[in-house]
Amino acid sequence: MRHIEVEKSRMLANALYSLCNEGASLSWNFESPTSGYMVSKVAGPVFESVSAVCTSEVKRFIEANLTTNKNTYFGVWTDKETGKVYFDQSVRVSDLIEAKDIAGSLKQIAIYDLNQGKEIRI
Repeated sequence: MRHIEVEKSRMLANALYSLCNEGASLSWNFESPTSGYMVSKVAGPVFESVSAVCTSEVKRFIEANLTTNKNTYFGVWTDKETGKVYFDQSVRVSDLIEAKDIAGSLKQIAIYDLNQGKEIRI
């Protein structure tokens, strides 16, 4: 079983890396959420640029934060203002006010509105 988890972590890290420029949230089963708001709950590695991303570091983060919770995802987001690339474990929240409250309490830069397809700065 452990070998499967390690291989899935590697595949998930590579999939997220390939989506750095667009941003993405993927479940352990490679499913993407389609509605609500994505909020980072567990900060992962941050890189100065897409070219600086180390997928083995992202893989280790994923392995350390494995979960079977259907509402939990691994995400990547590139801050267009700074160029920094953020990886995280995020959760889908259906209510905008709740999403903003969670993000604010965790000092997040932004949340992502899946319904409108855009980030909302906090």
